[in-house]
Amino acid sequence: MQTTSPGGGVEKKELELPAGRLAIVSKSAGDHDMCLTCGHGEWFHKAEKLKVTIAFDILGSESLADVAEGALSAGRLSTTGEAIRELLERVHAIHDENEYEKFEEADFRRMSESVNNRVMLFSVLQVLLMIGCSLYQMYSLVDFMMKSRTFNMV
Repeated sequence: MQTTSPGGGVEKKELELPAGRLAIVSKSAGDHDMCLTCGHGEWFHKAEKLKVTIAFDILGSESLADVAEGALSAGRLSTTGEAIRELLERVHAIHDENEYEKFEEADFRRMSESVNNRVMLFSVLQVLLMIGCSLYQMYSLVDFMMKSRTFNMV
């Protein structure tokens, strides 16, 4: 069975339908196309007559919960419960991983800021040392020139 929405997109496609009731809840309003095919050719080669009955109940949005409730059997409920439990475990695992990554990012940011502060302090000390060396060299050069009488300051 294949269900096609009014926009032309395939909403649901199943190769094998479950026995019993089937509920399809559409995401969009409008005319939908449903295509039912029989995949077994041996049904039509039997001597006895084959009677197929298909009934469609078109329900509005107010009874969607009733349709979904009626379509699920006890066996499907247990598999659905297991699927929900698996999904909750996966969500919990993702949450734990996100918390771990947040902690690691905060630790990395703290370490990066510490390293950046030390690099900045070292750069400031280098600049101050260069300024000190330049002033000492200028003082020494002026003193040398004064002693050798190359440079007279009046």
